[in-house]
Amino acid sequence: MSDEFFRLFDRIKREMDRIFKEIEESFWEEYRPMFDIRSRCLEPLAYVNETEDEIIVTVDLPYVKDKNDIDVRISENELIIEARMKRPVKYSTLAGVYHNVSFDTYRKIIKLPSNIEPSEARARFKNGILEIRIPKKVRKFRINVE
Repeated sequence: MSDEFFRLFDRIKREMDRIFKEIEESFWEEYRPMFDIRSRCLEPLAYVNETEDEIIVTVDLPYVKDKNDIDVRISENELIIEARMKRPVKYSTLAGVYHNVSFDTYRKIIKLPSNIEPSEARARFKNGILEIRIPKKVRKFRINVE
């Protein structure tokens, strides 16, 4: 067989490996469990809304007592939220496999969809809901034409 055949075969193999890796990563992101039993940590529900000027992240944190129990860290492309519950949440059976499990913290990592200004982010916590507003780095300006 010619060298061209082996080069083509190698190129197809690399492309298939790349495709399977993308499928595996997207599947894991979509279907991974929202809890970690070893660290007694739950992943809270979160909603990310993007407007023209900012990214608004809303996170549901039931059983969190006040803002001092929440730690929010931000970089230019990632938001990490950790919070302590005022009392553990206990499950007698979880996912049909785990028995007598309790959780006392939340942890959520959110990949941000746009470049942002981390130093200008603001957060507010009220009635178990954390809202984080993050201005975008690139803002559009209207130019008047004369």
